[in-house]
Amino acid sequence: EASQFNRATDALRQSGSSFKPFVYMAALLKGYSPEDKVVDGPVSVGNWSPKNYSNKYKGHTTLSDALAHSYNSIPVKLMIDIGRTAIIDTAHLAGIKGQLETWAPMVLGTSALSLMDLTTGYISFASGGLAAKTYTVLEIRRSNGDVLYERANDPSVAPKRVFPEETVAELNTMLNAVVRQGTGKRADLAFEPVGGKTGTNQGYRDAWFIGFTGNNVAGVWLGNDDFTP
Repeated sequence: EASQFNRATDALRQSGSSFKPFVYMAALLKGYSPEDKVVDGPVSVGNWSPKNYSNKYKGHTTLSDALAHSYNSIPVKLMIDIGRTAIIDTAHLAGIKGQLETWAPMVLGTSALSLMDLTTGYISFASGGLAAKTYTVLEIRRSNGDVLYERANDPSVAPKRVFPEETVAELNTMLNAVVRQGTGKRADLAFEPVGGKTGTNQGYRDAWFIGFTGNNVAGVWLGNDDFTP
């Protein structure tokens, strides 16, 4: 009643680490695997030198552990290797429509996206590699009952394969590790597998969790309209 502004579809906020799965998906498509060993340590791109939340480094780790614990240096090193274009293209293939920044920090989620847009991108992970269009209208009828539109019979909205199923399966094992042993443990339902990713931007102005089970995809954003922490 106080506001008709739709924060799910219209509010653009920095996605933080909840964007990282698209970086890892791009890396898997380029030949990386979840168990590949990487080094969490200092890295710089020009004058930008990102650090971890804890201000500490893990050292030798796997890609799976790096995503589970949301280490910041690893997505940056993956970006240096595979390029930013590959990451942007992967996110758009997944279904993200928003404009993605092209500077280096974009791999840590500096692009402003809506909750609906980001959650839509995760559908391609939950569905095994099929991108889907979000919708609200199921059917339109005339007052006499004649059907003008049925989404079920609309070929333009049919999900289409954008990622290989086996590659998505690799990423989903990593997203499950986020919930089982990483930053998303509070989202572990125990009675069925969950995959997902947390995200917090700088200054604690936006907090996210995007996750999925075998049947549902859900996105949660928490923040203030006036951009206070």
